[in-house]
Amino acid sequence: MPNFRSILPAELSGNAIQRISKQWALASAQKPDGAVNTMTISWGGMAIEWGKPLFITYVRESRFTKEFLDATGEFTVNLPMGEFDKKITAVCGAKSGRDMDKVAELGLTLEDPEEVN
Repeated sequence: MPNFRSILPAELSGNAIQRISKQWALASAQKPDGAVNTMTISWGGMAIEWGKPLFITYVRESRFTKEFLDATGEFTVNLPMGEFDKKITAVCGAKSGRDMDKVAELGLTLEDPEEVN
């Protein structure tokens, strides 16, 4: 069973960028009806704006995940820490949530989000 923990952006800084460029990461979003979609990302950046930590990534208009982002304006970035099943990033990067429930198919565990202030 994977070990999950929340990490504040300041704990990672440049390390997050290295992880994303080498291992990729997942960006996940949830609609108000509870539906969830996740996609593999290999691009992104971190910044501080008005004293608040930000993670920035880009999602094409045509991506299924864009509907989820538009619904709430929120997303979660999941960074693999240590060994992980590479099938996760492969499926989430190659398959569309329009055609399958990636969370169910991969047996991913959803965690309740924590608000970062």
